[in-house]
Parts: sequence; structure tokens; C-alpha cells
Amino acid sequence: MRDASELYRLTPDAASVPEGLHLVAGLTGFADAGGAVGQFTEYLLGTMNHVVVAEFDADLLLDYRSRRPIIYFDEDHLTDYQPPALRVHLARDELGQPFLMLAGFEPDFRWEQFSQALLDLVDRFGVASTTWVHSIPMPVPHTRPIGVTVSGNREELTSAMSVWRPHTQVPANALHLVEYRLAEQGRPTVGFILLIPHYLADTEYPAAAISALESVS
Repeated sequence: MRDASELYRLTPDAASVPEGLHLVAGLTGFADAGGAVGQFTEYLLGTMNHVVVAEFDADLLLDYRSRRPIIYFDEDHLTDYQPPALRVHLARDELGQPFLMLAGFEPDFRWEQFSQALLDLVDRFGVASTTWVHSIPMPVPHTRPIGVTVSGNREELTSAMSVWRPHTQVPANALHLVEYRLAEQGRPTVGFILLIPHYLADTEYPAAAISALESVS
């Protein structure tokens, strides 16, 4: 495998990350029914103080042809190009408690290398546990509370919170692989899968974002 460190760069603020923080992750892309992950990460980064401590190289990880960046056409010239980003932030919650947050696009390429890079950062920052969230469409009504299926090796959470325990094959996303690799090493990790009404999967469903916040909290 190629050197995983070539996928990211550390910023000067990385030196100020204390050991023992929790890492929260949410990546937009394949598994974001109801816009749960996008709303969840946008809310946290929009309301909490944070600095970037590591940034991944989008040119190595993203297929621009399948997920085109947006640029603004202003009458006769181009403005406001927003390049895609995948970053680890050092953030503080409403009580001032610090935590790490991985947010941005789900990588299209180099999953194994990306997973190793994230495990290297978990080592570097002495991460205490990794929690991630994504959402999938399900044949459930919006008149009921959003259900959650929980994966990982934190049995106190999988036992208490998981409402659906299937035996099935599912299309993976990049954070599935990260969870799998963390569990192989015996590192605490948990994933929350929000079960979104299928007829709302292609819209921004605010209740989904609230459920993501409640689960991760």
C-alpha cells in the first residue's frame, strides 16, 4: 500500500490537539438519505468554534466527473468557486468540551489508503473513540420517530439504541471500512444508521438532522 500520509496535510493547529478526544465523523455522498449528514455537519461547523487540523487531498480522492463542484456564473464571468473539502476539525461544543470532527465528501478512490490515513490520525491524536453517522432510506412512515440501527464494538450503545438488527449484505461506504479496521484493532467505534422514510430520502429532512445530533450526543 502507498504511504497513507500522502493523502493529507496537517495544519499548524494540529499541534494543539489534546490527547483523548472523541472523533465524530459524517461524510456526504452515497449514504445521506434525507440530507441527514449534510445538515448535521453543516449545523455543527456553523454553530461551534473550530479550526482545521488536517485536510485531505481532494484531487487524489474525489471523482469530479460524478460529483461536480459548483461555480457561480455572474452575467459574464465566473465567481465563488467552492472546492470540495474533506477535513478534520478541532471543535468545541456548547459546554466548551473539545472534540474532533471529520466532515466533507466521501472518498471515491483509495479507500484502503484513506482508512489507514484516518487510523494514523487516530493514533497521532490519541483518539478515545470514533463515532460516525449516516442515513439510509427505509419503508417507514414519517409519523413515527426516526429509528436507528447501530454498528460497532461499543456494546452498551448497540444493545440500548439499535431498533433493527438485520442479517444482510449492504453496499459499503468509506466509513464502514474505517469502522471495520478500527474494530480489527480493538479500538472503540460506533456507527449510527438513521432509518429515513424512503419517500423523503431525496429531500432535506430536518428531523433526520435532529436524530443525528441526538444519536451522536
